[in-house]
Amino acid sequence: MLTKPCQHIDSGKNRGMTRLEVVIMVVILCILGLIVAEQIGQRMNAAGKDRVNNDLERIAAGLHQYKLDNKRYPTVGQGLNALLVAPKAGPKAPQWDGPYISRSNLLEDPWGLPYQYSSTVAPPSFTLKSLGSDRKEGGEEHGADIVLRYKSAG
Repeated sequence: MLTKPCQHIDSGKNRGMTRLEVVIMVVILCILGLIVAEQIGQRMNAAGKDRVNNDLERIAAGLHQYKLDNKRYPTVGQGLNALLVAPKAGPKAPQWDGPYISRSNLLEDPWGLPYQYSSTVAPPSFTLKSLGSDRKEGGEEHGADIVLRYKSAG
């Protein structure tokens, strides 16, 4: 006996997506991706600034302890490395009792640049600075420099 092959009747329920539907879906996914990326970027910048502020406070505490022991802050030539190892260059630090900070990577900001340090003898003061996420002097908003200044009473 001969049988007829089954004929599939397309009721329209099994058709694929049209090009327009695919384009609309891709546009919607791109917009959602941009929104998520912006949120992640903002949180990363906020986390970077928080880390810088915490680092600068810890470095400042180390500088204050260094000054208590040695009657002065490290010179610009000695730099922040004087908080990790006794300075070889003058002025000597005969009462050096460090390290004054817990680790060397504390001296680098979240964007991979060393913190900038300057100090004066009279009046005793120091400035710590990160160039921010843009890694350039100045900057605005998320790329703005982050600075901690301290001027001692004596």
